[in-house]
Amino acid sequence: MVSPFPWPDDWQDNFEPVTDPTLSNGEKRRHPIHIALKWQHCLKHDKTLTLSKIAETQGFSRARVTQIMNLLRLHPAIQTRLKWVESPDEIAFFSERRLRPIIQLDPGRPQLKAFARLRRMLDRKP
Repeated sequence: MVSPFPWPDDWQDNFEPVTDPTLSNGEKRRHPIHIALKWQHCLKHDKTLTLSKIAETQGFSRARVTQIMNLLRLHPAIQTRLKWVESPDEIAFFSERRLRPIIQLDPGRPQLKAFARLRRMLDRKP
């Protein structure tokens, strides 16, 4: 079978469930923003691909795929910060669910201020 994607046929193997703390390929667990960026790349390079197809192949509901993709509505500076989150505690703290209220704000200064408040909460955490 020929893959419609411009990378190896096993590209789907690189998608790990967001809740899985250990990745089978030995990579560190990453923030869900990485999944959203990967899906965005797939959608950009395969015009026949849809969010519904991604949900089906990845074992997510269509709603969950939308929730993850909504992370791309965050201000670019916030996205950059999330790409560099490495510790499991920080990944869990900056969960997609916790970021939802910020996503709903205007993507400029309001998002940046809300994210700064969230970061301060993390810094105060024992």
